[in-house]
Amino acid sequence: MTMTGYVSAKEPEPRLTVAILDNRGTTVPVEAVIDTGFTGYMTLPIEIVSALGLERTRERMMRLADGSARRFRAYSAKIMWHGNMVTISAPAMPGRPLIGMSLLLGSDVAMAVRENGWVSITEPSEAWRAWD
Repeated sequence: MTMTGYVSAKEPEPRLTVAILDNRGTTVPVEAVIDTGFTGYMTLPIEIVSALGLERTRERMMRLADGSARRFRAYSAKIMWHGNMVTISAPAMPGRPLIGMSLLLGSDVAMAVRENGWVSITEPSEAWRAWD
């Protein structure tokens, strides 16, 4: 299965819409920025966490890009990934939702990094399995 997104024209960021289940079991599309510098699964702003009614799981210490460490509340989120429902831990952080490397791990990611370029995320290829 291939998931497709785009590189935004306003800011050169790769974006992908992810379906997240709310507390009523309804899938809600959430656009997120792919951030290869983030090692977690996904972040969500507290406004989206609240709107979806996600369950708080724990607090998590995270090191930010500026080197500082901060504690964030983490929430359990069920998302569609490669056609499967998976449960991830999503810290509530300010700013746009982010997709991190833990979620991308094992996927083949390709993109045309230019204004209105494309993003393609596919299930692990045979080449990946050879390394496994």
